[in-house]
Amino acid sequence: MVRCQLTFFTFNPDKQIEANIQYDRGVNLFNLERYSDAIKAFDIVLRLNSQDKDAHCSKGLAFLNLGQYASTIEACDKALGIDPRYSRAYIFKGEALSKLSKNLEAIKEYEKAMLYDSQNATPYINKADVLCKLGRYEEAINSLDKAIKFDPKNIDAYFKKGFALFRLGKYQDTIELCDRVIELDPMHAEAYYNKGSALSKLGKFNEAVKEYNKAITLQPSDDASYFNRGMTLFDLGSFDEAIESYNQAIKLNPKEFYYYQQKAKALLNLQEYSAALEVINEFIKSDTENTQAYHDAGIILYHLERYQEAIEAYDKFIEQNPQDSEVYTNKGNALFKLGKHQKALQSYDHAIKLNSQNANAYFNKGTALSYLDRNQEALEYHDKAIMFDPFVSDYYINKGFDLSALGKYIEAVDYYSKAIDLAPERDISYQGKGVALFNLGKYYEAISAFDKAINLAPQKPEAYYFKSQALYNLKRYQEALKVCEQLIDINPKSLNAYELKTLILKKLKS
Repeated sequence: MVRCQLTFFTFNPDKQIEANIQYDRGVNLFNLERYSDAIKAFDIVLRLNSQDKDAHCSKGLAFLNLGQYASTIEACDKALGIDPRYSRAYIFKGEALSKLSKNLEAIKEYEKAMLYDSQNATPYINKADVLCKLGRYEEAINSLDKAIKFDPKNIDAYFKKGFALFRLGKYQDTIELCDRVIELDPMHAEAYYNKGSALSKLGKFNEAVKEYNKAITLQPSDDASYFNRGMTLFDLGSFDEAIESYNQAIKLNPKEFYYYQQKAKALLNLQEYSAALEVINEFIKSDTENTQAYHDAGIILYHLERYQEAIEAYDKFIEQNPQDSEVYTNKGNALFKLGKHQKALQSYDHAIKLNSQNANAYFNKGTALSYLDRNQEALEYHDKAIMFDPFVSDYYINKGFDLSALGKYIEAVDYYSKAIDLAPERDISYQGKGVALFNLGKYYEAISAFDKAINLAPQKPEAYYFKSQALYNLKRYQEALKVCEQLIDINPKSLNAYELKTLILKKLKS
């Protein structure tokens, strides 16, 4: 890519002593990053000798570093007009075209450079950069392999090949390339960073954290390393440590909303909702234009049961994002909690109008209809939710609930079973299935389902109640009494439990 230093070129002292002095002066100014002054020096050279291809090309490189890409192309074209085989000019012209997003034209220039200097790794590396921009990673790897063939110790080639492999999801290969870079340059912070990212993708989170730590040691001002370390610690469930890492990232780059967002997410996992809200509000104070922050604030306010404030936050987001379907779904949830059922249903309808495949909107409208005892209507919306996203257990659970409410217990059992297949750790699925089986008179199967629910959530009273009833119906009164007493221990204020216990005791006495 853009070189940080220029090479000195020797001119014929008999013809161009002054030009030689000015060229060397231009090189020194360039290396001091005084690009405008370097251009002036190269212009003096060109006034003395307009056919000096090196001066034209070096001037083009100075323009490149100033971001004046059209001027780079013009200078390189002049150099190529003097020498059409001048590979260096093709390389710099290619870089300028790439900066202008003229990627295919850039590739052509790099290929011309290869034609006239086939053993130079640079045009192969630069071509690979453009191919990566275009998402053509396999081709990029082929180009980088050629660069490595010509220059087996080219760190840049190995590093960029590792990046391309990462984009292809070949994480183990990425790690091997990063190790090769580190072998050549143990101080290469980005190699440790990329290795950490690849390890994280492979689920090797502890190893990934170690690599991010190395990257941070070498480059402590890189906010991305702190952030990615935080993300990995989050994946490990180390939320407090993740927050510390996010804090470092925010300190280094306080304008990046995503850092605040992930910190808030970690706090939510610690159930520190007020602290999470403070994090989002902190960002809003510094950037009132970022509407996503209002959306996130709305979600947290909803968790805090501050529903009216949540609606106000959603409305601020909607002002700038009126076509966002999901926010209307969330607003509908808050409206429903406030008892504004009709407005909630209208909000869900608007979400669906904006995105007819928004499974979450169908689900939430279906749930609202279920709550309003409009179970037959609810079924239609739960069916749509399942159609657009068939891998969410909640959708099957709620459809099972509606079917049970309509007395369709056999179908309900099927849907609860599907929910269990998707998420076997959900106690509510077993409980719902157990109730449906109970209503079918299949008490033994119901008890089995209730046992699984109790095993998953031993402090929830509902499954104990229905299990005790099932045992009662099977005339297993002693067992029913034992389960009923467990229920009373968990929920001593349950009138239903005491009524059931009274019935059981009567049977035991008789």
